Amino acid sequence: MRIAIIIIAIILHLAGFAQQGVDYNHKKISKFIKKTYDIEVFDLKETYVDHDQVFMGKYFLINSETDSQSIVYIGRVNSCRAGGCSGDNSSPIKSYEYFDYIIAFDKDRKIKKIKVFNYQATHGQEITAKSWLKQFIYKEEVDHFAVNKNIDAISGATISVFAITNDVNMVRDYLAITLSELN
Repeated sequence: MRIAIIIIAIILHLAGFAQQGVDYNHKKISKFIKKTYDIEVFDLKETYVDHDQVFMGKYFLINSETDSQSIVYIGRVNSCRAGGCSGDNSSPIKSYEYFDYIIAFDKDRKIKKIKVFNYQATHGQEITAKSWLKQFIYKEEVDHFAVNKNIDAISGATISVFAITNDVNMVRDYLAITLSELN
């Protein structure tokens, strides 16, 4: 009986950590968009999607009466567990933890705001602080964000800092390439 309870507990524990896809309808996303763009009613239209993208997320065009040229990116970052990544990437439960975030771009494609809204990793929550995330805002003159250059490192959140910095770089680069191809 005791073994059965332990097995059930392990299964429930693993099921709780199993990664689902990004929740693009998360209530924090709607609140973020309304506050960032100062709009009450909006519609998200998926845009700039490429099947070869290496990051896990989507770009959306904001459809509203007041702000119809802005884009948001909603995505997930897999980061290694504390202690390092395992060599076997076949199971995200064993190898990775994750967090979801959103980037708001203005009509000129500059980062207007960034927010981590679903932090599921065990360490590194410090990257969710608004004061730390402000480093990414309106730094479009910076070609590449780099930890310890133009992005501050955080002791105890090293893995998360590098993970989000790398992902923001990929998201910006992909958006710039896609827009240049459209023009």
